[in-house]
Amino acid sequence: MNQQGKYKVTYAIEDSDHNRTEKSITVNVLDHIANIVFPQNPIVISQYSTFNPLPQSFGITSHDSQGVETTDSIFILENNVDTNKAGTYSVTYCVPSIHGDPVVIKKLNVTVIRTKQLSDYVRSSVNNYHVRKTSNCHLIE
Repeated sequence: MNQQGKYKVTYAIEDSDHNRTEKSITVNVLDHIANIVFPQNPIVISQYSTFNPLPQSFGITSHDSQGVETTDSIFILENNVDTNKAGTYSVTYCVPSIHGDPVVIKKLNVTVIRTKQLSDYVRSSVNNYHVRKTSNCHLIE
């Protein structure tokens, strides 16, 4: 199936009692497909940093099935990134249908890594000294 066109594909399964079932589907192979390209996935950022999910911030591009650039058509469908909390998040990008192409939806994974607070460093290097934790002072490694 490396040629453009529609192909019938049949899947068959058989159990240990020789009971057999089949399912056929039609696969449509396109010459070119629309796509969103991420230069890097996942993106790793530091906790408390500024995060701009716009496609231009990460060099995200898209092309339609004819190879025409459609980057200006990319929009953000969903963004759940919270830079205040370390964790794994995602931004979902979408390119609308152009020239009858299917809508393209693709997720960019964003990992927010914890930054150590200054008090974490002081506590590890000073014995028998109590340092009050503060949320105002952060040291990025």
